Amino acid sequence: MEFVRSTVEYENSPARQRTPVHHESAKAPKRNIVGKCPRCGGNVYEGEKGYFCETGRDNCGFVLWKQDRFIKDNITPDRAARLLSGETVSLKAVSKDGKTYTADYAIEDTGKYVNLKRVKTEKVSLGKCPRCGRNIYEGKSSYYCESGKEGCGFTVWKEDRFNGITVTTANMAALLEGRIITKSKKKLNGETVSVKYEMVDTGKYINLRAVKEG
Repeated sequence: MEFVRSTVEYENSPARQRTPVHHESAKAPKRNIVGKCPRCGGNVYEGEKGYFCETGRDNCGFVLWKQDRFIKDNITPDRAARLLSGETVSLKAVSKDGKTYTADYAIEDTGKYVNLKRVKTEKVSLGKCPRCGRNIYEGKSSYYCESGKEGCGFTVWKEDRFNGITVTTANMAALLEGRIITKSKKKLNGETVSVKYEMVDTGKYINLRAVKEG
């Protein structure tokens, strides 16, 4: 009995007090905070298929999916962070007729679902159309008149393959003011030269023509 009593006392003594050990699986995914929930202010974490509010589905239920059937680009953690902070992100999307385009998107909360809504950006006029006097806007691959193809048809391509130059927005604005622009280009022998160009309307096409010196 004396042996049993002394053993029990020893096991319960401060010298034998054990610190609980918490075992964590090395395979357990690390939860990264992406941003704050726009519904309740809680932390939003990245999951396998989306970004979820820490309060869970039974509470505010906020979830932003990584993939959208109408958008080609995935919502990366960086994009999610920007969206959660109220910013817009540029994404490639697919129109109803199957065409791919790039546009700015922001979070739209319907109260039930969280969607990505296309944000229409205000177009900035580069100048007045020399044909009809309406505004000239920058498109994806060209500068065009707001009157459209059924209107005056004014179009200047950004990549001028005939002259081997790229027409920037600053170039286009200058041309619309009737000014001559200077572009650098390489000759066949590799030499870089500066060439001056003016805009010429043939009646059918809008071309850039090299200005002869002297």
